Amino acid sequence: MRTFLIGIALAEVLGLFSCTNDRAVQSVRRTDDPNASVEANLIKLTEAKQKLLVDPFDKAALSIVLTLLNDPNGINRSNAANTLGEVGEKHGEIIAASAVPALIDRLERGDEGDQYSALKALRGFGPHAQLSIPIVKRFLQSPDAQKTWIAAETLGRMKGAAREVVPDLAEVIDKRKEECRDDELNICRFAIQALGNIGPAATEARASLSRLLNNHNLYLRAYAAVALIRIESSGQEAVQVIAKLLRDPNVDVRRRTIWELKDAGKEAKPAESDIRAALRDKDEAVRMAASDLLEHLK
Repeated sequence: MRTFLIGIALAEVLGLFSCTNDRAVQSVRRTDDPNASVEANLIKLTEAKQKLLVDPFDKAALSIVLTLLNDPNGINRSNAANTLGEVGEKHGEIIAASAVPALIDRLERGDEGDQYSALKALRGFGPHAQLSIPIVKRFLQSPDAQKTWIAAETLGRMKGAAREVVPDLAEVIDKRKEECRDDELNICRFAIQALGNIGPAATEARASLSRLLNNHNLYLRAYAAVALIRIESSGQEAVQVIAKLLRDPNVDVRRRTIWELKDAGKEAKPAESDIRAALRDKDEAVRMAASDLLEHLK
């Protein structure tokens, strides 16, 4: 337990170490002792990460991370996956050829913890994780709710490269929308947001999203309306729903709607006049979000 807690604590400060010891980085080795050298391997992973952030072509540094991704110790595997995800956010295109297949392997052969870490890591690669689509979309049906959320997010971050999963995401929404209550975290929310991220390539899902514009759950209306204008900017029905939601008496509904528009960035342009009207909202959070978003729409 002590080793586990120390490992977690060090994992939270991965970015704070500097690359000062090449020999230490290159001396990483797998161990059959599942509790050995967690702290030392975290330091080596940190050094390897810093090297890869500077030079993603550093094969020795990448090899260290990939080796620990298959370590007998689950903490080492999790930390290695996290490292790949962080480097992937900056240099995904360069390291994807080696990293993505290795993460797919963890999804296929790993335990529950491996799968969770690998899904999160693939999320950082965006469209460069396209090779993982066939297995990631399987997790949309996982009994583990968090895995379904991360799978949807991962697919959404692939943007148009994930067009093939649009029917899968739409099916999830159609089948489970009655389970999605209020503004709770739920698979509907993440699947809808994923479709919005996929954008114009998600045209096939318009019918599923349009059916949500009259849903009893006002938050689902907000997610669906914003996703629809990201998919098709000329959709007036979605803009009208957004306008109503931004005038709703419930401040939480107004906040959620403006925050969803803010996440859409420039793609929120069709609702600009309603966003401008939100500058006069009674709630400071709504006014601030509207002001910030309008700056991006100029």
